[in-house]
Amino acid sequence: MLRTYETEPQVLVKVGEHPAVCHNLTCNFGYTTPVGEVTDYSYDTSTKTLVLKGTDLPLNTSDIRYIKFAHSKCSVSSISNTTTENKTDITCVLDNDPTCGTHFPYLVSKWGNVNNSALLNETVIGCTASAVVPTTQLNHLGGDNLTLSGTNFPWDLKRSNITINFNDSQSTACIPQTSTSTSMVCLTDDFNTTGVGSHNLLMNIIINGQTVSQSLGLSLMPTTETTISMNPDSANPTLKSKINITLESTFPHALVKSDFSVNATNMSNPSYFKQMNVIAVDDSTKTLTCMFGGAWSGLYQISIRHREYGRVNTTGLILTVGSNVTSISPA
Repeated sequence: MLRTYETEPQVLVKVGEHPAVCHNLTCNFGYTTPVGEVTDYSYDTSTKTLVLKGTDLPLNTSDIRYIKFAHSKCSVSSISNTTTENKTDITCVLDNDPTCGTHFPYLVSKWGNVNNSALLNETVIGCTASAVVPTTQLNHLGGDNLTLSGTNFPWDLKRSNITINFNDSQSTACIPQTSTSTSMVCLTDDFNTTGVGSHNLLMNIIINGQTVSQSLGLSLMPTTETTISMNPDSANPTLKSKINITLESTFPHALVKSDFSVNATNMSNPSYFKQMNVIAVDDSTKTLTCMFGGAWSGLYQISIRHREYGRVNTTGLILTVGSNVTSISPA
């Protein structure tokens, strides 16, 4: 393999499978030496004000592409410069609340990234969780949405590493669903069903490497509700079928269509599943009428989740999907 070091490397472009040709037949770019250095900074938590200090920093707001700190962009409010020492202070205010974690500031000018001095230290942004709802009657089978209230939660989940676990024997997880800086919703996994009964639990929350200060206690419900029957227990793979599912008479909530989500998961290939629309409910008999729209032939495990109750025990609730020829006429 031949290799050369180029001062003006070429960019190769394809549109689909076809190579693109530059206007002047040269798609080259050049490297530039980084301009400036951030030598010090400070952050005021009460005002969300960040001050960057350094040498050869941009002197005009128009020369700054953006400043970021603690997962938030920062709007420049002032720039001051000492000409004799070529030192600059840039003051900005965070557009969002800072996110829990350890953070350096990032300054990008129109000339590219501005280096941080190797002597800079990260700033630790702490976070707290002051409340959680609900705190009692958590479902052993999971499926409960827990709403945490606190400070400095991630407002962009994709950019943060979040771990939420309970202190039970299997460290059951609660998976983050949505979040703002003051509120986060997580969905509980299923707990260890060998310990059925009411248990007190504590939460362990880690966000971007920082353990969240909290002492939140929760408890499980003593028993779980189950499904009694499904009629019919088979369906055509190509035609729509109505499926009636009856819950225990002791189910603690009035039945409302929009509160339920029902899925049929292929037991041979769990990545393949079909949603079943709940089209009617009968609260007097605790019955759901669902529409099954067809699927590959096979056996399907039915799963049911209620908005407030969580998951319903559907062990043994299997839908057979398939068709067969019983006779041919004329033979």
